[in-house]
Amino acid sequence: MAEFTTITLNPAVDRTEYLREFAAGGLNRPYRTVISAGGKGINLSRALNALSAKVNTISFAGGKTGEILRELLEKEGLAARLLPSAFETRMAVKLVVRKEKAWGKEIGKRALTETDKADERARREAEESGKALWAAEESERDGTAEKPDAPGMSGRTVTTEINEEGHLSEREIAALVEEIGEWAAVREEGTIFGQAGDYPEDEDPHVVFLCGSFPQGVEKNVYNFLITLLEGCGFKTVVDTSGEGLVESLKASPSLIKPNEEELFFLHGGPFTSEKELVDFCRELYVDNNTEVLCTLGEKGSLFVGKEGIFRQVPKKVFPYNPTGAGDSFLAAFAYGRYEQKKSPADALAFAEAFTEKLLAARESV
Repeated sequence: MAEFTTITLNPAVDRTEYLREFAAGGLNRPYRTVISAGGKGINLSRALNALSAKVNTISFAGGKTGEILRELLEKEGLAARLLPSAFETRMAVKLVVRKEKAWGKEIGKRALTETDKADERARREAEESGKALWAAEESERDGTAEKPDAPGMSGRTVTTEINEEGHLSEREIAALVEEIGEWAAVREEGTIFGQAGDYPEDEDPHVVFLCGSFPQGVEKNVYNFLITLLEGCGFKTVVDTSGEGLVESLKASPSLIKPNEEELFFLHGGPFTSEKELVDFCRELYVDNNTEVLCTLGEKGSLFVGKEGIFRQVPKKVFPYNPTGAGDSFLAAFAYGRYEQKKSPADALAFAEAFTEKLLAARESV
């Protein structure tokens, strides 16, 4: 049985407020509040746990918010090793506003422009023909235009996020490195996290996810060091981060990276003029770094480039509302399908799409 471990340097306690309307500068009353443990790695652990995978969670917790984080993880039944931090665990607030009024009649909001309408018509035509929509350039948006309903929706949703910055010290990062070093000492004995097991690389791998943003006080090359250490001990490493942290991580050749389209733009130095250019660039990433590439591209679907070849998945349904955590769930399901169920890349992509679609469809009833 494959084993999965997620490492989250910048965890959070997520507070999601659901509102029917939002009045800036006025009084707003949510109709639902959800408080949960957050952070990319923790989201991955949650999804893997839902798939009945063997998953361990490593992160940090500090202060009263850290105590809440610990309680939330215990309540969910997620096996977690939370290293102590002298810094308060951060909070992340999400305002999910479900709109009910007609287009262009909301005070303080602009109606769709003709460009927006043309983009939407093109998206629908692309979806119906089973092709992805690719644009040479994307016009700037002011963030106030909303997308039409998905089938079955009674309103439109706009999500606003307010994320505090996290902090870690060099000493706390050193404690994490020491913990990972202990894995190397016990791996040959097959007792990781106190559980016996043998992990042949080609049969039942131990996959370690290095996920999320970097807190203040942490160098952007910290994943680079962890990848080298883990891969040297026989672990498979999967990186899901952005910016300079992703650039640095590639230097250590992790087993897999999972950029989204915006993160690919950053690596490429700008948008792509065609799907072929994007695919060719992902192939270059794989060849140059010996790292497989899994791209999540929103409504355009997903792409995998690796030793088995190039595989493309176009979604059957587009969900334009509250996509928070969708990429994390997609990665979890893909990894589970590939490493635990031994699916081909094409089948793992299809499995991940179906799993994520089920997750997003469940939010339709919120």
